[in-house]
Amino acid sequence: MKRRAGLAYLLGLALACGCASPESESFRLVTSEGVAVSGGSGPTRPVPLLILEFAGHPEGGGSTVIRVSGVDPIDLRKLREGRGDAPGITVRVVRFEHSGSPGGKSLMEVSDVEVSGAVEVIGEAAYFVPQFPFEPGIKYLAQFSPSGGGEPVSNILGLEKAARASAAEVVAVYPSAEVLPENLLKFYLHFSEPMRQGGVYEFIELVDQEGRKADVPFLEVAEELWDASGSRLTLFIDPGRVKREVKPLEDLGPAMAAGGLYTLRVDRRWPDASGKPLKQGFEKRFRVSEPDRGQPDIKTWKLSEPRANTTEALHVELGEPLDRALLERLIWVKDLDGVRVEGRVSISNEETRWSFEPARSWKSGEFRLVADEWLEDLAGNRIGRPFEVDIFEKVSERIETKTVSVGFLVR
Repeated sequence: MKRRAGLAYLLGLALACGCASPESESFRLVTSEGVAVSGGSGPTRPVPLLILEFAGHPEGGGSTVIRVSGVDPIDLRKLREGRGDAPGITVRVVRFEHSGSPGGKSLMEVSDVEVSGAVEVIGEAAYFVPQFPFEPGIKYLAQFSPSGGGEPVSNILGLEKAARASAAEVVAVYPSAEVLPENLLKFYLHFSEPMRQGGVYEFIELVDQEGRKADVPFLEVAEELWDASGSRLTLFIDPGRVKREVKPLEDLGPAMAAGGLYTLRVDRRWPDASGKPLKQGFEKRFRVSEPDRGQPDIKTWKLSEPRANTTEALHVELGEPLDRALLERLIWVKDLDGVRVEGRVSISNEETRWSFEPARSWKSGEFRLVADEWLEDLAGNRIGRPFEVDIFEKVSERIETKTVSVGFLVR
């Protein structure tokens, strides 16, 4: 008997896997009808569309910029003069899109980090020129906020990827370790191209070393957990086969048993978004260890100390593999004034090392490494609480953000 989850339960899983943000003030939900809701509470309002659009830079060079046309001449003058009361143009990455909500509305989660860039006024339009090129296949929420408290105007923008001749393939599966705990909570499947959504469980199976297929090991949700690009799938092991003292675990046992060898198989027949099958099938082989019931502890992490006036990376040895997707966004660096340091994050050593390379040279002084308490290990144990106590708790309307931090010196 297959177990399926509804939208409310799915939201809880999405929050856990990083497909939706636990930060109460760092996301916007935008419906296909142009209605925005910030932070999960407050009144809705219509968002006018088609005011902002991608365009080539009017002075040439081949770069893609965001053009804002129809701007009030007074606002254009303020932007041209660089005045403090000039209108604002912000651009953020759309990190999660779910199109299966009631009424056919589309829900989107938007990053709290703005895309770096400059605003230029050329002729009768304003232009947002990004510091780095916009990426094809990624969606962006661009917003123009007029001066004087006028109604902001937003639009979702995206560049199409160039046509390709080669077939899609599985490029990575996380966790990447060869030994995984018996109570592993989820896999992340990364594809080279957007995949066809719906019915994915037909193309995935878990088999033991004797070739026997595991009996319904995955939580088969109708609202599949894809990222905004359609190229990353979050695949949950049925929590009922992980959490102790619940009926599925008592009746069927764990999906994987400690000491066993298993293979996660992806069928070549899985079609991409254009209907073409994968270039080839994929297998991940791994050994299963005893269940992991402990919580990640930032106090045990080992931090390097980068040198001042360099862009040396800060390396953090985590002591155990942590959730790949959450590592990319739930750890950051702040200075003593509480300002977030901009830079690039990388994950290595089978998700046991987190590294941060600053966009600008380090200054001498103390900094803080900050981790959101929603950060999880491979078994779903969070910094804030173990998996066992809260996976089936009701999802509240507004999620509180709690963090822990540890200091380090740059000299």
